[in-house]
Amino acid sequence: MAVGAGLDTWAVGLAQGTDARLVTLTAGMTLDHGNPHVWLDPILVRDVLLPRITDALVELAPAAAPQIRARAAIYRQSLDALDRGIRADFAHLDSRAFVATHPAWPYFAARYGLHEVGVLFPSPGREASPREFAALVDRARAAGVRAVFTEPQLGDASARALADELHARVAMLDPLGGPSLTGRDSYLALLRFDARQFARTLGGVP
Repeated sequence: MAVGAGLDTWAVGLAQGTDARLVTLTAGMTLDHGNPHVWLDPILVRDVLLPRITDALVELAPAAAPQIRARAAIYRQSLDALDRGIRADFAHLDSRAFVATHPAWPYFAARYGLHEVGVLFPSPGREASPREFAALVDRARAAGVRAVFTEPQLGDASARALADELHARVAMLDPLGGPSLTGRDSYLALLRFDARQFARTLGGVP
């Protein structure tokens, strides 16, 4: 399986020349300017990605279809609970404007009423130029940004420089997680972590 939208072209190459069928999870979806980070919206995962993954697994192992669909139903309930928890955490935010390290969060922000004012790495491997940084400072000031988020996959120098300009808080978001990262070692845990980081930094929960 591949997310698609150019994110994991290695999977396309891996499937070529084999009998494997590549399932592209974002196929047919309307993406925000081609942004592939759909997995950071748990409702998109629940309503689009989970059914596609389930159908692919059933096709691969039809004899196990009842068990696969039962597990998918349980996971859907977990996603419902995750969504309710995020909405509760965000019910009384002091601010909803933020600056991110790179454009990973538009789907999450749109789902939960947050406002991504801008990013410090507009495209992979390209940090904002001095002119772009200055323009971002102006936009962030105008929007009353109180939170600038770093990511463990990228450096934090620009984020801290921007936060100094804005007298804003700095916190870390993680769009990927990993099996060795305590508290971020599953999809549900990762989204809970990121939601709490948003809520704490934007003034919603202690």
